[in-house]
Amino acid sequence: MLGTRSWVAALLLAVLTLAPYGQVLAEKGGVEVPAASKTGRTDPEDARASSKKTQEYLVAAYEAAQAKDFETALAQVALLEGDKKVNNYERAKALQIRSQIAADRGDMRQAAQYLEQAVALDILPNVEHFQAMLIIAQIYAAEQEYQTSIQWFDRWERDANIVSGRHWATQAQNYYYLDDFEKTVEIINKAFATGDEPHETWAQLKANSLYELERYDEAAEFAREQKLRFVDNEKLRSQFLGMEAGAYVEADDYEQALEVLEDAKAQGWIANEVQWKQLYQLYFEDEQYAKASGVIEEGMAAGALPRTASLLSDLGDAYYLQDNLPKALESFGEAAAMSTDDGHADLQRGHILLDQEKDKEAEAAVRAALDKGNLKQEGTAWYLLCLSQYNQGKGGAAREACVKAQGFDESRANADQLLKMMGR
Repeated sequence: MLGTRSWVAALLLAVLTLAPYGQVLAEKGGVEVPAASKTGRTDPEDARASSKKTQEYLVAAYEAAQAKDFETALAQVALLEGDKKVNNYERAKALQIRSQIAADRGDMRQAAQYLEQAVALDILPNVEHFQAMLIIAQIYAAEQEYQTSIQWFDRWERDANIVSGRHWATQAQNYYYLDDFEKTVEIINKAFATGDEPHETWAQLKANSLYELERYDEAAEFAREQKLRFVDNEKLRSQFLGMEAGAYVEADDYEQALEVLEDAKAQGWIANEVQWKQLYQLYFEDEQYAKASGVIEEGMAAGALPRTASLLSDLGDAYYLQDNLPKALESFGEAAAMSTDDGHADLQRGHILLDQEKDKEAEAAVRAALDKGNLKQEGTAWYLLCLSQYNQGKGGAAREACVKAQGFDESRANADQLLKMMGR
């Protein structure tokens, strides 16, 4: 919040440095007709100090606050507020100073509350009156009181001559954090429509909101535009590339997602582990297993994909689905050696070893799988153990394993059949 505190304090300072209304008139040498706001509010005619003494209190308080001598500033404010001639304009100016001091001390909610009191007095000139509303809205946004921020922003916007893209973006963010994604898109589009140089966060708000609304085609198209807009910014380009591919995946358009990532890889834009994984997983979805294994091997060689048990198991699956059993066995073997609490790789090794009629090795692999646990298909493991033992002539042990396999839906039929063959 420190960054937020500093820019809010800067806005408060801008308000406090405005000259008193009476002083402006005196400098201009005449009576000025107050300009009306869009809703018809005009500068109050009595927005001036009531006396030289109260003006001196105000000046002293302001100067002390600027010098960070807060105790002196507050003492001068108290003298002003206690003066029998003090008027509402001076009370409002005193509240501005209190707000500035609260902001400098890091109490942003208190800063907002003082400004709310100043607005309620309805005596400040338009430029200060409405600017205070904007500051209040921005403080509440920073303090995560989004609904309150929205209400104050709306009050300010009704009279604002110009609403900048940054201001619209703040309001859009309020709605985003309230999970009102339709409104977020509506408001952030107003930010873009101002013609102001868009900040990266505007694009992130819109892309994320379209994604949350499940408007995946729009999300993908917008993310693609931003990817190209930030093409020379590796971090942002990668972020929007991920959003584009992810939107197509959510829309079950794997072909388009794959096309996006293949193009990115050709451009040298695949920059993080997530995107490497997206690419090889999409090859799995498209049954292009040779390309899946190729991407995994390339990613590991480049250091983009960490050589984990999970990744090596995926590599083993890719080779297995290509009927490349030696490479699959090698990958599952390395994965199994790295895993102490997940028997998936050992189970896959056991399956392949059975296919190769290496029953003794298969039995050892399946036992390791069962010992490690966390198997998605434990019944299959018991059945493979039964089969490997049966093939070695271990009838008693095989029967015990098959009886356990009968307790699982995925292996019950095969276990029943094998037990019949064993004469049970």
